[in-house]
Amino acid sequence: MDKQQAYKDKVKAEINEHAAKLAAFKAKLKSEAADVKSSSIEKIDALEQKLSQAKDRLTDIGEVAEESWESVKNRLEEARNDVSKSIKTFFEDDENKQKKQ
Repeated sequence: MDKQQAYKDKVKAEINEHAAKLAAFKAKLKSEAADVKSSSIEKIDALEQKLSQAKDRLTDIGEVAEESWESVKNRLEEARNDVSKSIKTFFEDDENKQKKQ
């Protein structure tokens, strides 16, 4: 497996992991109060949009020439970091809310 494919596989696995976490959290919300649920659902929807955009970038990569690989990889890395940071913040915020209750 070449380094490009290994990187794509790594990013795809990370995106799938984030999607699974969001789906599990969304399922957990079914028992929450309507106001809490509504606010969280809006945030989750925005995070799912970011995940979708990251998936699109990953799909768009396809086969790129070696000289453009680093450029494409850098753009994907930015999207991946943005998604990871956003999801981490979302779950940290939720955890802090839970502690306050």
